[in-house]
Amino acid sequence: MQRRAKGRHDDVEANTPKEATRKSSTRRLADLALALVAAGLLYAAARSGASTPNDQNEMQQPLAKVFAFHRDEEFLLGDWLYWHCAVFGCSNVVVMDHASTNPKVLAILEAYKTRGVTVETFRGAFGEKAEALSRAMRARADEARLLVPLDVDEFVVLEADQGFVADARRIRAAFAASASSNEMRKFKFSSRVAACPAPADDGDALGGGLHVVSSGNVVADAAKRPAVVRAFSPPTQTAMAKTFFRGGPDFLETDQGNHFGKIRRDNASSQDAMIDNRNFDRFFARTPLTLLHFSMPDFDTWYAKVLQRAKAYKFTMATQCAGVRRGQRYCRSFQKLRGGAAPREIARTEYADVCGAIAAQQRETGGARQRLQGGLGSLADVLLRRPR
Repeated sequence: MQRRAKGRHDDVEANTPKEATRKSSTRRLADLALALVAAGLLYAAARSGASTPNDQNEMQQPLAKVFAFHRDEEFLLGDWLYWHCAVFGCSNVVVMDHASTNPKVLAILEAYKTRGVTVETFRGAFGEKAEALSRAMRARADEARLLVPLDVDEFVVLEADQGFVADARRIRAAFAASASSNEMRKFKFSSRVAACPAPADDGDALGGGLHVVSSGNVVADAAKRPAVVRAFSPPTQTAMAKTFFRGGPDFLETDQGNHFGKIRRDNASSQDAMIDNRNFDRFFARTPLTLLHFSMPDFDTWYAKVLQRAKAYKFTMATQCAGVRRGQRYCRSFQKLRGGAAPREIARTEYADVCGAIAAQQRETGGARQRLQGGLGSLADVLLRRPR
């Protein structure tokens, strides 16, 4: 009887407030355990590459769209497209073709269109390059987090202590850092220049009849692909370095050389004529990204470019080159070439003089031979391995 009564007493006690509190605590512990399990699953999903709903917009929107304006740039176009497709994806590359007529150039463009590159034909004047690029960029401003205008002799790489990094993942990570920042200024590339091809016996050059070092061996390069040859940069980043932009409605326009550009947050004091090395930090954010600028390729390419640029800028033999703000070096070379009428010997002397000026500037800034490094190896090696 006592045992039965005790049992009845236990049954009654189970319905007391004390037992209700115990059950409530048990439920809270169970809920906490479930929450911890759910958190663990979310963490594991994130580590495995899955995305949360808040990440979806960022993942669906491309990191960057790259824009280039060119006309018959046979020397570098194929390599430029190959490299930037590798870094950003062909669907994020837009080429404004200035009514090219070179059959090889047209074939390259057609081949890359089938891979997803957007090619738009522009039939206006070269002097309207900035307007053409700006229209294309505004039309796609909401399609990417960053808008990157380039020339086809400029290759995106990453600054490093001992030279440059040509690793696509690290390059994208640097762009992503800019895109994810709260920075509302325009972004600056570092000022880097790839100098003229060195003599063939130097072992560090690439160009018509020249060579490039690959893994310690000199490899002949009949295709004349670019290589880093005594690249240099100024001691400090300058206002004339190239610029890229945040996507979205804040973007307004780029300029003829992609040095400055405009966004809605700019004001009258941000006009390019008023920006110099003393105040450009007010308008631009520095980045570790840089451009290898192959401004001095082989002689024939350089010669054709001088005449083409002079015509585009409407230079004549009477132009006062010292007062020219844009394209001054093309103006001077054009006049020394006598508008194309000078003998080839004079033209080759001018080419050597311009290369000499670059070498002198390189020595003054302490620029040394700098090679590409990283997971993809040197840019030259990557391009040399690329099938034609």
